[in-house]
Amino acid sequence: MKDVKISRIKFLGLVFIILLSGSVACSKDFESSQPQVESNEASQSRMLADLESEESPAPGAGSPKLSNENRTTLKKEGKKDVEFNVAFPRFPVSDERLLEYHVNLVFETLNFRESRNLAYALAAEFGFLQSSIDNFEQPRSLTASLYVRSEKLYEFLQKVNELGKLQSENIRTEDLTYDRFSTSVTLSREAVRGRRRGNALAGSPNAQNYVQRERLLAESEDKEDEATRENWRIRDKVSWAKINISIHDPKIEPGVDVPPFHNIGYDMLNMLLALIYYALYIIPFFAVVLGIYLGVQKLYVRFFKKKS
Repeated sequence: MKDVKISRIKFLGLVFIILLSGSVACSKDFESSQPQVESNEASQSRMLADLESEESPAPGAGSPKLSNENRTTLKKEGKKDVEFNVAFPRFPVSDERLLEYHVNLVFETLNFRESRNLAYALAAEFGFLQSSIDNFEQPRSLTASLYVRSEKLYEFLQKVNELGKLQSENIRTEDLTYDRFSTSVTLSREAVRGRRRGNALAGSPNAQNYVQRERLLAESEDKEDEATRENWRIRDKVSWAKINISIHDPKIEPGVDVPPFHNIGYDMLNMLLALIYYALYIIPFFAVVLGIYLGVQKLYVRFFKKKS
């Protein structure tokens, strides 16, 4: 019995020693991993500071501001939560859609002149006339292009029905919202890039660096100007709707074309006078040709008579 108790005590002591050594090893591993986590946090904070220094513009420059609202949190079981920020640029994009309108209208009218004058009056009321082609020969027609304020387009479409009978209508829109956003991104990006290039090469006495800086700054300014012009073109397209209007007389139904028989006497007299007129040119020419022919024939007869 004593031997059994001694063996149990030895077994429990051995288990206690193994557990104690395992806990000591785990505590050492935890202490060794703690500086690594702190170094990771320090490197992530430096990365975020670099991103903010590159992307954030100077106050009042009008460039996009950085937002720290988008956060990514990595959680590991049994360890301290590690949280770092991912910065994204925010651009002042409007909630409304930027739409460019194209409208084609075809009207048939019984009073062409009145419809023509009304079309010009509507162009002056809602916008301006770009071009107009009028044809006053039968059948009369008008083709006009005009620009109307986009906010007054629906009111214009209601009043334009007074031009006559609407035969066809085609309304087409082009969404320029993404194009406007792309130009805003390019504009902001080039502004930030220009400042970064200027700060990177500022204060360098090297003439080569000065030339390189001026060249890079000129490239950024050119791209920024082009983005500004494209931005203006998009706003102009959205502000004005292009309207193409076609107005024409009613189609003439086919019928029998009766010639004017009461003018037969005048036509015959005119034909006789025309023949006399052309004969005055033909008779002298014919006389000359006839004289040449008779002379040649006379010489030919004399020549053969002498031989015979």
